Amino acid sequence: MLFIAASSASAMQIASSTRQQSVGIEQIWQATKEIDRIATETASGISQLESAAGNMKQLAGVMAEIVGRYKIHFEPEAKLERMRDRDRPSGVMDRPRGMEGDATREKGGRA
Repeated sequence: MLFIAASSASAMQIASSTRQQSVGIEQIWQATKEIDRIATETASGISQLESAAGNMKQLAGVMAEIVGRYKIHFEPEAKLERMRDRDRPSGVMDRPRGMEGDATREKGGRA
């Protein structure tokens, strides 16, 4: 009788372990399906990014071609100096940089 009880207990443990393994295998299967779904979405996203990058590169080329038609010579300091010279009454000189506070002191105020 003891042998039958021990065999029965072993069979119950085996059945319980088999159910646990079955649940574990199902969880692994679900996780594998999820990984596959995410990999597919990632590949699709990469394909869309590649397409968008190609479109942007093409648009950048078109934009460079359009902008290249216009030649702009921009020399802000030289232009500023020409404007100062043009607008300055004769005999008037610019105050050296860093001396802006002197005008206030000359009027009796604080710098």
